[in-house]
Amino acid sequence: HASQILKSEQPGLLTSLVPTVVATYEDAYPELRVNVQAITDIIAEEEQSFASMLDRGIQYFETNLASSKNDDKSVSGKEAFYLYDTLGFPIDLTALMAEEAGLVLDSAGFEEEMEAQRVRSRAARNAAKLDKLGRGAVRLELVAEQTAYLVNQGIAATDDAPKYDHDDDDANMDGDSNVHMLESEVVAIYTHEDGFVESTSINNSNYEYCGVVLKRTSFYAEAGGQEADVGTLALVSTSFHDNESSERDSENKEAAAAVVFEVSDVQSYGGYILHSGTVVANTNTIGSAIGSFKVGDRVRCQVDRDRRSKIAPNHTMTHVLNAALRKVLSKNNKNSNVAVEQRGSLCNDEKLRFDFSHKSALTLEELQQVEAYVNDVINDNLEVTHQILPLEEAQALPGVVAVFGEVYPDPVRVVTVSGKVSTEFCGGTHLSNTKEARAFVLVEETAVAKGIRRITGVTGEIALTAQQRGAEMEQLFGNGNVNLAELRKELDAAFISAPLKMELRSQLEVLQKKDAEKNKAALNQRIQAVIADLTVSVSLKEKEDVVRVVVQTVDIGANGKASNKVLDALRKVAPNTAFLGISEEEVGSGGKVLCFAVVPQSMIDDHGMNASDWVNETLKVIGGRGGGRPANAQGQAPQCSSEEVALLVQAANAYAGEKLGGISSSAVSTM
Repeated sequence: HASQILKSEQPGLLTSLVPTVVATYEDAYPELRVNVQAITDIIAEEEQSFASMLDRGIQYFETNLASSKNDDKSVSGKEAFYLYDTLGFPIDLTALMAEEAGLVLDSAGFEEEMEAQRVRSRAARNAAKLDKLGRGAVRLELVAEQTAYLVNQGIAATDDAPKYDHDDDDANMDGDSNVHMLESEVVAIYTHEDGFVESTSINNSNYEYCGVVLKRTSFYAEAGGQEADVGTLALVSTSFHDNESSERDSENKEAAAAVVFEVSDVQSYGGYILHSGTVVANTNTIGSAIGSFKVGDRVRCQVDRDRRSKIAPNHTMTHVLNAALRKVLSKNNKNSNVAVEQRGSLCNDEKLRFDFSHKSALTLEELQQVEAYVNDVINDNLEVTHQILPLEEAQALPGVVAVFGEVYPDPVRVVTVSGKVSTEFCGGTHLSNTKEARAFVLVEETAVAKGIRRITGVTGEIALTAQQRGAEMEQLFGNGNVNLAELRKELDAAFISAPLKMELRSQLEVLQKKDAEKNKAALNQRIQAVIADLTVSVSLKEKEDVVRVVVQTVDIGANGKASNKVLDALRKVAPNTAFLGISEEEVGSGGKVLCFAVVPQSMIDDHGMNASDWVNETLKVIGGRGGGRPANAQGQAPQCSSEEVALLVQAANAYAGEKLGGISSSAVSTM
């Protein structure tokens, strides 16, 4: 409407209003004056983007909906959804344009399409989740109906405070460093088909996927970008309150030992922690397994501590990475105090991923500074602490960082990396000291949406391996005899630091440029040598009173431009000679081969000789082909052995002899 009704210059209306808005509100909001250029740039970019979208939408609407072809005089829900979903055209603008054009918008149909899209999206997310969870998995969720049922049954929310106790004394350990032990009670069992049940057991397929709610748990439920813990729930006894005879107790222990519950996913719903997984036979027992899990059973939580120990450094270093980006980008963008804001994160046992607001890709120098900052924090052996504080008190902490739009509990958990590095609201599991991360490597920086960048990094053993591989790649670049094409392939595939890869690619471009210049000079020398040799041999044939044809192998590589230089030289010294040259990409390599030919007009007119046909008939014997004009042509074959070069010479001479009436004796072949 700004352009159509107000006749303003588009885009730019809102951008032109920035100085007025800043002048009006800068006393109340002084940051507006400080960030005026950044604000102007963002609004201008958004206006340009919106204008492009608007043009596409209007064009589609006028062409397909508002035209005379639209007999129904309506905009269907499917068409409105296409405008919204594919072209990004807002539904309110579609409604307005439909009204102005005298069309009826099917709003109900649009809402149906929107709901169908939401269903597809949820199904896709769940499918990806289930692929990761493995065999027999179904998506288990406790929605309002299920959590209300648990409340009505008098079942309290799960106490998950023990999830932070992974560094407790050996009293909680059974000697295996890979598991963290906590005894708890099964208070509910949830299944996809039957809802809440009293028990679940091994079926004929040796597993059944279901969810278990415990009174207390040491498992971390997925939250704050950190993936859920995995592990097992091992039966301690088949009844938490079983006070029967010792014989019965013995039977219970045998049944308990026979089965375990493999936890593959942990989610929190209204304070209830749902451990989803399968009932399987205990691999440590002998014989067939017959057993079940029942409400009231006592279980031992066995968190996969090895996996947890790989997640913790990734989560802690995500906080440090956040601090690094704020420090580096604020320093390098002196004209703007717009802060880096977190837009998402992922922490698992393989990597960390951090999304943040920034309108352009980080430079090589910025990436190097960010990576160096994180590694400096690791090497400084800084203590990582956490405390529970009232929300108001926590929000008043100097330099505290919280995710915009996130709702935090009161009280809230605050994680601090000492040395004024980072203070964040966070419920995740962390290191106790930054040195435990061992190393950090920034492996990727990319865009995920407009104004949103993503950094992916690794820590621990994976980072050390990447650093070692990076050092090996640097050594390869110091090797003067390396094949640059192979080096590029190896560099592209190498799992190393992204800034180091960028730096090495720049070095490789310099090396390739030098190599190209060197090869170009060498090729020019070879071209001149070939021209000199041909000038002598062909000039002699020009003096003979015969039809002149020359077929000769030359060494100019499979370079079309080089062949044109040779043909141009031949036309000058021997305008009446037909010539076909054969040149391998590298002599004896078995690689590409080039054929190129020139035919004087007299031979075209008198004998029907054709350079294009000559090249094609020659290359045909090894599966190649070419093209061009009757007077000159060239072509290639992808592979050619030394033996096949001889076949090409024979085929070229045969074509010339056929066209020129069996004058093979006058055709010269120099090998």
